[in-house]
Amino acid sequence: MIFLKQFILCFIVSSTFAFTSAAANRSIADTLIDGTALQRQGLIRPWFTQVQMDIGRDRVESVHFDGELLTVQTKRGVIQTIDGETGETLWVRNVDSPSLFTSEVGVGPNHIAIANGSHLLVFDRTTGKQLWARKLTGGVIGAPGVSNDYVFVPKVDGNLEVYSLDKPRPWKDVRSVVDTQFPVWRYNSHGKTMVQPTVLDGLLGWANDRAAFYVARIKPMEILFRLETFQNVVAAPVKINSYLYILSADGYLYKVNVNTGDIRWRFSTGTPLVYDPVAVDGFIYISTPNGGLYRILADEEVAKQAGLLETKENNGKGQEDRAKTNSLKEGNELWFNPVISRILSVSRDRVFGLDKKGNLQIVDTQTGKSLGSISATEISNPLTNKFTDRIYLATENGLIQCIRESNRLHPEKHSQTSSDQRGANDNPENPEDKNNPFEEDEDIGDSETIRERPADDVANPFE
Repeated sequence: MIFLKQFILCFIVSSTFAFTSAAANRSIADTLIDGTALQRQGLIRPWFTQVQMDIGRDRVESVHFDGELLTVQTKRGVIQTIDGETGETLWVRNVDSPSLFTSEVGVGPNHIAIANGSHLLVFDRTTGKQLWARKLTGGVIGAPGVSNDYVFVPKVDGNLEVYSLDKPRPWKDVRSVVDTQFPVWRYNSHGKTMVQPTVLDGLLGWANDRAAFYVARIKPMEILFRLETFQNVVAAPVKINSYLYILSADGYLYKVNVNTGDIRWRFSTGTPLVYDPVAVDGFIYISTPNGGLYRILADEEVAKQAGLLETKENNGKGQEDRAKTNSLKEGNELWFNPVISRILSVSRDRVFGLDKKGNLQIVDTQTGKSLGSISATEISNPLTNKFTDRIYLATENGLIQCIRESNRLHPEKHSQTSSDQRGANDNPENPEDKNNPFEEDEDIGDSETIRERPADDVANPFE
């Protein structure tokens, strides 16, 4: 009798496990985009993988791509780094206290940073080894930004605190504030920083919840200007040459000089802009949640260098195809597609995005005409890839899949965006200057040090 009970119990447990595994496999199969449908559009899926997490209790919170590696973070504090070309997992780690508040990860050229409870944790980007942890004073409200040498932490009290990425030294070896666990610089923007600070070619940009976007130089650390918009900035900007392209929920795309803060031009969509833009060959692609993808001429010089505008060298070559492009002025749209509501990636010939129903849409890069669509309704964590032509899609259950054009064996890199975070020097103008950039007053958070550039000469599109 006892043997019979044990047999029945083992049968129930094994059946439950088999049912759970089968359900998980069916869930993965159901969320994979149909391979035949991809082939009909000239696409293939080179790899897919499953995040190492408890599917029954955990879910994917965010996915970041830095041009080479995907960094996946789950609700229960699992961090997994995946090679963007092969799908191979490089490392997996858990944060110290998953039950405490955990921010989104900040990914830099060599480090990954995350706030867990009252501690700031820093890991090696390629190995996952924890390099150090620092106890913070006060609460963290958003994801940190990371550069070559510093991590930028937004706090609940409105301060943005800057910490050195060097491991703190024993007190007997301390020579400057950079060697300690204290912030080397802080600035109060008089508002909560809800969006992750962005590092762009030696510059730092961040937005507060009072419709202001701040730009600072990293070395020496100083505020350059503040851009005031009608609504909050919630998307990360892009940079081309000496200009930042900043999107705001007020419906405007701003082209701003990084040295002066002057606004060169604005482009209005009349609807909030909340998704990251993509910059390729002098053009900016912006998408709107209600449906609508714009291709806007952002930098005429870069577009000419890429052969997309007529020059003396390419005069007469394909004039009919270039007729509309050549008459285009900076800050104006080349085309508008009403179907795509979120851009995913851009290649030489096609633009990929999702529509409002979650289907994968394909658009011709030159004309903006829709070329086809593929069902992808189970994708809950789409990713805007600013760096290459690869498409990365994720689900809450941890399924990550990569899609590419079948004739693009190697990724097509967007040079003007890939340099934003990969290999960017914190001090491109003075790379050999090794002096401590924070030897002056540590707290210079004063509104009098900021050059304001209000956007009050343009009508609010939502009034």
